[in-house]
Amino acid sequence: MIRHAEMPDAIAMQHLITEAFPLACPPDTTAEDIKVHLSHKCSAENFKSYIANDETAVIVASDGSKLLGFAILIFAHTDNDQIAGALSSAASTVELSKFYVSPDHHGQGIAQKLMQRCFELVHELGWSAIWLNVNQENQRANRFYEKWGFTIVGECDFVLGSSVQKDFIRERFFTVTS
Repeated sequence: MIRHAEMPDAIAMQHLITEAFPLACPPDTTAEDIKVHLSHKCSAENFKSYIANDETAVIVASDGSKLLGFAILIFAHTDNDQIAGALSSAASTVELSKFYVSPDHHGQGIAQKLMQRCFELVHELGWSAIWLNVNQENQRANRFYEKWGFTIVGECDFVLGSSVQKDFIRERFFTVTS
């Protein structure tokens, strides 16, 4: 089932990202850097803030009793000059800030359902494009995003604990109908 997140989902989101995020990191990423990132950026309180924010949409996939994945869309302009400069139109482009599926459920079509709902929502709200950043070494995620029409439009730094990672900036356009 794909639905909008509710406040009680925040704790499950924190648990899920704790399992999934390390898989998105390059092999040389230290456990300490991952721990620092998760504690500062991916706590239940952070997720509650996203759920409560009028400029975000938090979409979850669940089986009715367990959270299987989630996506966070930010309907606001990026304040990161490095990213804004790479986007063709930062003013009408939504950020796909987080997109994770429980490792136990990879390959079961959950990511496809989440992405489809993200696209529907972006289209329903009249935005013309969606962007994300993804680690350059995350081959699985890069293949997935490429299959969904996200093209590389630039690169940006991603601060992960005490290290700086290199991410691709990917963008995907929609045909906006009036």
